[in-house]
Parts: sequence; C-alpha cells; structure tokens
Amino acid sequence: MTSKRFLPLLLALCIPATATLACAPPLDTGGSSGGGGSGGGSGACEPGATEACYSGPEGTEDVGACHAGARTCAADGSGFGACDGEVQPQAEEGCTGAADLNCDGVLAGCKGAVQWSLPLAGDLDPAAIAASSDGESTLAGWAHTLDIGGGAQGDPAVWSLVVARIGADGSPRWLRMFPGVDAAARSGRVAMSEAHDATIVVRVEGQPVIEGTTIDATSGGVLALRFADDGALTAAALVDLSGPDGALPVSPRAARVDGDGVLIGGDGFLARVDAGLQTTWHHRYAGDVAFSDIATGADGAMFATGWYSGAFEPGGGAAAAPGNHAGFVAKLEGEGLAWSEKLGGEVETAGLALTVNLDATLRIAGTQDGAGALVDNIGVDGWTAFVADRSESGALDSTFMGFGPRRPESVTADANGNYTSRAMTSGSTPSLIIKTPSWKGSVLWMAMYQDPLVSSALFTGETVIATPKVIEMLGR
Repeated sequence: MTSKRFLPLLLALCIPATATLACAPPLDTGGSSGGGGSGGGSGACEPGATEACYSGPEGTEDVGACHAGARTCAADGSGFGACDGEVQPQAEEGCTGAADLNCDGVLAGCKGAVQWSLPLAGDLDPAAIAASSDGESTLAGWAHTLDIGGGAQGDPAVWSLVVARIGADGSPRWLRMFPGVDAAARSGRVAMSEAHDATIVVRVEGQPVIEGTTIDATSGGVLALRFADDGALTAAALVDLSGPDGALPVSPRAARVDGDGVLIGGDGFLARVDAGLQTTWHHRYAGDVAFSDIATGADGAMFATGWYSGAFEPGGGAAAAPGNHAGFVAKLEGEGLAWSEKLGGEVETAGLALTVNLDATLRIAGTQDGAGALVDNIGVDGWTAFVADRSESGALDSTFMGFGPRRPESVTADANGNYTSRAMTSGSTPSLIIKTPSWKGSVLWMAMYQDPLVSSALFTGETVIATPKVIEMLGR
C-alpha cells in the first residue's frame, strides 16, 4: 500500500535524455514545403516564392522552442536559399528553465545541478538563509567554531550565533559570531534587502553581550540584529512584544523586508521594526496561534499563513477552530490583518509556507490530517503535505505533495511560475527540495540531504541551501 502512495510522485520524475541530437541533412525538394537548405536546378522554383522549412530531427518541429522558418527562391529560379528563422534543438538546455530548448517535450533545465559549493569546517547548526535577487546570501545559525574560508572563529566551549555573507559566486565575504545568543532555543530567521542589508531575528534569553552592550532579555524575547553589506553591525535591539500574556512563547518563525523595515511573525505575535530596529507596531495574541511565513507581492501587498486552535480568530473573518488546529491565510494591512480565512474545512491543517505568484494569487504549502476540503480528491489516512493556490476571489485549488509525515517548510515561485519547496521529513528520511514547472506539473528534480538543511529560492529559479557542512547553489 505504501508503494502505491508514492507512485504518482515517482512517475512524475523527469529522466534526462541521453541521446545526442543530430540534424537531418537539408532536403532538395524543389519547391515543396518542409526540408530546408538550398538546391535545385534551373527552373526548380518560381523566383521570389517563399515556403516553410525545417531541418531539425523528425518529431521535434513545434515541440518546445523548435519551430519552422522560411526560405525564398532565388531570382533566377535556380533553387531555394537558406532556411531563415528556424529554431532547431539545442544539445544543452543550460539552467534557464524557461523553455524546452532541446525540444524533447520535457522542460528539464539543470535538474538541480550544483552551480557552486562552499565547504564549511566546524559544527554549524543552520537556522535560516536568505538571498537577494542577484544571488548574494546571508546565513544564520549556531556553532562552537566555524570556518567558511577565512579562518576559524568561535569558542569550542560556547555556542555562538553565526551570521555569514556569501557572494553570488559562492565566495565567502564575511563571518560574524556572537557567543551566548539563543544558545538553547536556537530559533531564528533572516530577512535580506536588495541593498544587501540583513536583519537577523532570534529568540534570546538571559543577558547576552553584543559588541560591548548588554541586552537584558532576562524574561526572554526576540532580539533583532541589523548588518550592513560589509558585515558591520548597525543596530541591535529587543523587539517590543508586550501583550496580554507575558508567559506566551515568542519564538520568531518568519521575517520579511517591508520598505526600510522588517515584518516579523512568530508564536503569538506580529511586529514591525524600522531600519534602526525600533518597534513601530506590534500585536500580541493571547490565543494559540502561530504566524509561520510572510510573503510580499510585486505591488507591496503582504500576506501571512500559519495555524491556530480554539476560539482564537486571527482577525478579518477566519472561523473558530474548536478541538483542532486550523491553518489560515491572511492579508496584512497597516498595523494588523485586513482579512483572514480558515484552510481545510473541519480536518486538522497547518499553513507552513507562502509565496505570491506573478498573477498576484497566493500559493500556500502546509499539512493536512486526512481527506478534506483542501486536498483534491485524495483519500488520505493520516498526514499529507499539500500545496494550494488562492485566487483573487478567494477560491482555493489544491494538490498533494506526498504522503507521510512530511512538512513543507518553504515554497517560492520563480519568474517562470515554477516553484521550489523544501520538505522536512521525520526520522532518518532525507529532506527534499522539489522543483516543478507548474504547481500541479511534473517534478523536475529532487535533491536529498541526510543532514538538516535550510534553503532560499531566488526569483530567477536557483536555490541556495545550507547544511552543517556545506553551502551550495543549485541550478534550475
């Protein structure tokens, strides 16, 4: 029974073609449409006449990027000239992922090939990584000692917060380490601007010292650190999360650039900090709620997803969820939520990751326990991962990602409408990165890692990942 559950995913895997593409020789048809090339004797064609032509292998015309061109008869009628404008198969598709360039009917791209790799020496526990559109990336995590290429830093006896910048070509730029910050909970996120400023938010307890300044977090809280492009620490402050119940956990789960500031979400709270990390507004919730991801559309609109239970109502209309956890999706506006909607009918769900498509619809990834209103026509015993699109009218269309205890912890759409998702699995099962040409399309590639990993997908389609031993960029 288990093997049948995974059969749709296995059948969807792309198998790269291994045959070498060769173009058929041009045909001298003397005026008939079809084969390309010049040729023909006197009177072979009517002077100035044009016709369609294609000289690629049989079965590739009008497949993918391949299409016919046109050829014109010489002025003396001696024969047709070259086939202009035709596109024949290319032996290598490269990593663009935008078109089927070898015209085999499969949009293959690089199938997750490694573009660059940066080895790490030390005992890194990665927590989050974020990338700008030009490929620069910022990593946050914890380590005793770590060397990214410029020499080891840290203290073998003390866990330190790690913040590192990696260039677009995979070269190490800078590494910063802060002893004693969030050494127990290790909950953190990264937000990175196009100007390469990076804001790290971490759960913190005690009284850590940041560049000579003591941060008083005796009762626990969220610490924000802001770094310039050159690695200089420009600001450090606790996020104001005062609220109705000071005993609630405040672990950060999401961070997203919002103008010159950063929007932060987590267990029981939403907050925004400005460029100097001063809290401009915050909401603290007394119910059981978690904001797990935040996404921004091209027009600047911001959305969130997560889960809640009991009588809590995130705001804007989501129904109560007595007796079980319910996922939700919400639009953020001003200093709170403009609207929110419950996911999944009466079955237990959780929204875990979110992105905004080019057409302004929302793509939500999460988990669902049993068959229900969210996953399309699939009878499921137990938990399954899902991806759902929410249209501008609010309608949900969904599909499953796989059976079993799988948690999609990130989902990002690229410029071509493809999406990348990282799904964590329980026990010894590897983590997965899955890329499809459309959210219900076939799987292009999967990369498996035994080590825990964090990832960030670029708008262009590449994916930056970090494990305890390596940081890599994978092509499309």
